[in-house]
Amino acid sequence: GVMMFTQANDPMEVQDTMHGRPISTKDRVKIFQVGTEIEINEPGVEGECAFLGPYTIHGYYAADERNKETFTSHGYYRSGDLMSFQDIQGKRYYQFRGRTKDVVDRAGEKVNCEEVELLLNRHPKVFTSAVVGMPDPVYGERICAFMTLTDASQTPTVAEIGDFLKSLGLAKFKWPERIEPVSELPLTKAGKLNKPALKEWIQQKLKAERADS
Repeated sequence: GVMMFTQANDPMEVQDTMHGRPISTKDRVKIFQVGTEIEINEPGVEGECAFLGPYTIHGYYAADERNKETFTSHGYYRSGDLMSFQDIQGKRYYQFRGRTKDVVDRAGEKVNCEEVELLLNRHPKVFTSAVVGMPDPVYGERICAFMTLTDASQTPTVAEIGDFLKSLGLAKFKWPERIEPVSELPLTKAGKLNKPALKEWIQQKLKAERADS
């Protein structure tokens, strides 16, 4: 990939909210519409970040199919990171916005799970959250939010969460449509959040609910 840092003389907005700029002047960074080679040139619009530079890999050994998936036709490495950029005081800074695979595809609208989670975690009843897609026959996927709570006896309702996210300016199609309180979020052996386990859990619960109805 590429290494980005903020500097001590960067504006505070950059230091507080962004990942900064590449460390090498020979690094090349482009942001594409996810799954395409259509470059995004508008500030603040997120897309998949791709890199080319002196310390970024140029290909996997003896793995032609993998290379076709991972690199653009011009040799840029597809990071799988969702990023956007802002031009401030004549310099371009980059901001991490999530992962391309960590999205909910709701009726063709791609919802960045991390964006929703960061806002949910600001709710006074929510300790931490994990947003995943749950299968839906009409929309393809709907949004389910797993939450650990500051008080287990006070689970926020879907409507309450919607009002809260509305106050923060989040578009309605990104609001969770189901809340699942949990005592803890599952982790992988590496200590990372295990979203596949959450997706499997909600799928099985939906199947059980349909069987009981």
